Amino acid sequence: MVIALIVFFVLIIVFLLYGYKSNYFLTREYYDIYGFNLNNNKSIKCVMLADLHEICHGNNNSNLIAMVRDEKPDIIFIAGDMLVKNGKGEEECLTLCKDLQKIANVYYAPGNHEVKLQLNEDIYSKIRGTGVSFLSNEYAKIDVNGDQLTVYGLDIPIEHYLKCWKKKTLTTSDIIGLFSLNESNDISKENGILIAHNPEYFDLYEKFGAKLVLSGHNHGGIMRLPILGGVLAPSLRVFPKYDSGLFGQGNTKMVLSRGLGTHHIKFRFFNNPELSIINLHGEERK
Repeated sequence: MVIALIVFFVLIIVFLLYGYKSNYFLTREYYDIYGFNLNNNKSIKCVMLADLHEICHGNNNSNLIAMVRDEKPDIIFIAGDMLVKNGKGEEECLTLCKDLQKIANVYYAPGNHEVKLQLNEDIYSKIRGTGVSFLSNEYAKIDVNGDQLTVYGLDIPIEHYLKCWKKKTLTTSDIIGLFSLNESNDISKENGILIAHNPEYFDLYEKFGAKLVLSGHNHGGIMRLPILGGVLAPSLRVFPKYDSGLFGQGNTKMVLSRGLGTHHIKFRFFNNPELSIINLHGEERK
């Protein structure tokens, strides 16, 4: 009996240590997105970062930066929550933005932690000061190697991030209004990429007309189980519909990152932090 208890507690300790160390087992996930209107059927390589939450991968994020640089991206996207709501991690975030901007042009949209910061307009201004394009319900028409993309950065009010029983309703019309567009805008023809931190509104993003949605927020479900997938979302939904990976609806695809860090729960069981590498292709999948 005593031996069994010792073995049990040893296994618990090993499991907890594994969960803690998993916070730093940074991995790359690759996604291919087809159907973009690109010249000569070329491809565009993108890297997406999300949910760093002030964690550093290496000194001043040297490991993370090296991994991004190694991919030689044409464009870099940040899908929010690179710091936390009390401002912790601000300097690390700003330093990372400066370093990433030296690799490729960076487009950053806020997550709920940027929104929660009392002086969010101040932090927004500081991020823009690094040279990064910070998009708060704004969009940018950009040229990447001769191809035209439109990048939308969604910044929804904090009530749309509340726990599942408190969450306020969001509509496609709300999203269109936040961008000061009108219902006649046909986003689907623009090679439109929507950076939208919260993946729970994917059906609305599809109706909005984005060709590709880039999201985070759900941290891969914190812990992942075989077949069942992610266990818990920040909204406290158990086994959320959108946990991580590639999702499709209509003509819209969503890449949902497991994120790069942790927040309230400091463990990532069977759920390594993710750097997302996304290749946009001009041809349809054969």
